[in-house]
Amino acid sequence: MKAEMMNPFTEAAFYVIKEVLFDENIKRGTLGVQTGAVVSSGMTTVVGIVGALEGHVLFDMTKEDALKIAGEMNGGEVFPGIDSIVRSTINELANMISGNASAKLSEKGFVCDISPPTMVIGKGAEVFSHKAETRLTLPIETSFGTLTLALAISPKA
Repeated sequence: MKAEMMNPFTEAAFYVIKEVLFDENIKRGTLGVQTGAVVSSGMTTVVGIVGALEGHVLFDMTKEDALKIAGEMNGGEVFPGIDSIVRSTINELANMISGNASAKLSEKGFVCDISPPTMVIGKGAEVFSHKAETRLTLPIETSFGTLTLALAISPKA
């Protein structure tokens, strides 16, 4: 997988975060490479990519950061714990970023769709793919916490 595949997801994440969190203090972390299982920081949302590209993107964060982000996306609500609204909100954030990135990929000639998000909850939970894939990882720091993107996509064989 080429690093330039991460760019549409990074651009989409910055755009969506600025729009829904009204956060201008977004910082891009260091791009990394990861193999094996994704070890969840607390909440991990998985969105499948199908079409000209196939694979998945994972959105990983701590439960504390998820509560802050979900609270801000729900008008400053304070959530005492992970409930259906928090889960739905974080999945919707992943959906918005993935959908926006999918549109950007289509503009580059990679027409693809996204699957509905799936969430894994539990710090230390291991998320395995059906393929042994290498993922590019990118932490995105916001005023409300860090969201790490893990991208494993490649052109359809």
